[in-house]
Amino acid sequence: MAPNVRIKGGSGYARKITFEEIILQNAKNSIIIDQYYGIKTLSEMEDEDDAVRFEGKIVAPSMNEWVGDSFSWIQVFYVNGLTIEGDGGMIDGSGSTWWEKCRRCRRPTSLRFHSCNGLTVKSLSMSNSPGAHISVNGCDGAFFSRININSPPKSPNTDGFDIAVSKHVAISKAWQGVCGEEGPATLLIPSNKIFLVKRLNLNGPCKAPNVGIKFEGKIVAPSMNEWVGDSFSWIQVFYVNGLTIEGDGGMIDGSGSTWWEKCRRCRRPTSLRFHSCNGLTVKSLSMSNSPGAHISVNGCDGDDCIAINGGSSYINATRLFCKGGHGISIGSLGRNKSHETVEEVHVQNCSFIDTTNGARIKTWPGGSGYARKITYENIILQDVKNSIIIDQYYGIKTLSEVEEDAVRVSEVIYRGFIGTSASEKAINLNCSPSGCSNITLEHIYIASSKSIKHVYAFCKNIVNGTIGSTVPKVSCK
Repeated sequence: MAPNVRIKGGSGYARKITFEEIILQNAKNSIIIDQYYGIKTLSEMEDEDDAVRFEGKIVAPSMNEWVGDSFSWIQVFYVNGLTIEGDGGMIDGSGSTWWEKCRRCRRPTSLRFHSCNGLTVKSLSMSNSPGAHISVNGCDGAFFSRININSPPKSPNTDGFDIAVSKHVAISKAWQGVCGEEGPATLLIPSNKIFLVKRLNLNGPCKAPNVGIKFEGKIVAPSMNEWVGDSFSWIQVFYVNGLTIEGDGGMIDGSGSTWWEKCRRCRRPTSLRFHSCNGLTVKSLSMSNSPGAHISVNGCDGDDCIAINGGSSYINATRLFCKGGHGISIGSLGRNKSHETVEEVHVQNCSFIDTTNGARIKTWPGGSGYARKITYENIILQDVKNSIIIDQYYGIKTLSEVEEDAVRVSEVIYRGFIGTSASEKAINLNCSPSGCSNITLEHIYIASSKSIKHVYAFCKNIVNGTIGSTVPKVSCK
């Protein structure tokens, strides 16, 4: 018989073993290591994995009863192939005994995994952790699914997941856990990590009055060849009120370079689309390479840095950096004779570099409704083709297509623009006969980006316009 090492289940080790100068004759298994010895079926093999099942409830000691350091409550170290499954049970961290007394001291993480490869945690319910609910550190291959995390409104920052120095970590349905919390909750994209994220729907309404998404790491969209489903949006956020999205060193990469050449005339997905999200705040966010628009508010298509379409109001866009693409656009509005409205939009302290447009408002002839109370101010331009543009003839090819009806554009302020234009027509206010009123331009200085060229302004059909100090000079017909 050939040398044979047989190890099944159990614990311990077999090590420092040497087989040498072996003569074989008609041996069936010349060299074999069999760690599934005695297993007849696949189900038996799976039963050999370490598993923990929660059918009842476990409760942590209160802060007054706590003994030892407050690093973790349950620690799982160096356990490979572990499965933890909740089956009607609950892990309660007794966090309410910590939160008031220990807001600035270390509060324990409820469930901490360290160097656990091949980890699976599913259908687990957790509540009231003093600190983070789940921590994953130094793990290779971890899958979390159907995790229900609940913290009351009075809890401090008790992260759902804290992931560090790990790879191949997948969290399924993490949004449901965050959106389902009754207190403030944050979904964290951890630093120094790159995640390939397929099409994602983050739908509300949420139980929590305030929900956060924090980008410290990088997420990357599928390439065009790997895309599955329609190409309307990559990340959609619908009906989530009180949402704050914050970039903190992270990045959203739309993999647009795989779309641009192959899909010039087909629909390309918007990277980040918001629909019916009241009280929305997006700040310090870095985005690149979107196939279509980078950010859309209330649904729109195109290549805009930000596109604000019909039904939007009280929108603030501050300290945005747009390189390439179509700038920040209101519209298009009124397509197919539709009635659309946009109002109370404030864009300030933004930079446009090598964009087709800077501050743009675009409407289709024949539409109705209004775009009003819009301000663009403190804008820096570098090689922008259409620095300031109102286009009420958007989408038409001949004058015969022009109709009398138009979306009304009014109470628009352009203030504090400085920089360079890549085209001779730096300012283009092309309004329909019934279209624009109360348009203000002041403190505008736009020079040519080419020393031999001059720039000029075009202005048509503006009623009650206020023209202050502008370069180039604006004179309306």
